Amino acid sequence: PFLGTGAFAAWRQFRTPSPTRVNETLATLRELPWVQFAALMAEAFRREGYQVGELETGVANYELHKNGYKSLLCCKRWKITQTGIGPLRELYEAMLARDARDCIYVATGDFTEPARAFALEKKMRLLHGAELATLAGRVLREKKQVPART
Repeated sequence: PFLGTGAFAAWRQFRTPSPTRVNETLATLRELPWVQFAALMAEAFRREGYQVGELETGVANYELHKNGYKSLLCCKRWKITQTGIGPLRELYEAMLARDARDCIYVATGDFTEPARAFALEKKMRLLHGAELATLAGRVLREKKQVPART
């Protein structure tokens, strides 16, 4: 059991991007025009097994379907340095209105403490930092927009 646990921990550590790589990937994402950023996020979720449908209006950008569940994805304010509670409330209300199971808010910056607390209370997924860099980095590397693993 110890060997298996150690091997799994080592595998996870190897797959986790370095802080330098996270920062480089997030900087690349911030530089992308909206259309490219949105397309990249849609592709990243498709690779995770989601069916992705674009939403023309409203708070969310995409409606995601996987395993019979509907989720909303919002990545409109991806360049904001720190996201407050307001946009999260709007996404949560949209989730309820569209009868979705959950929602995901994407940001290349960070979140205020009240926003984090709200997301935790409402079981919203905040996609940022290393998790965002890992998810988006796979697509970026294939498109040769970020350097290989450092």
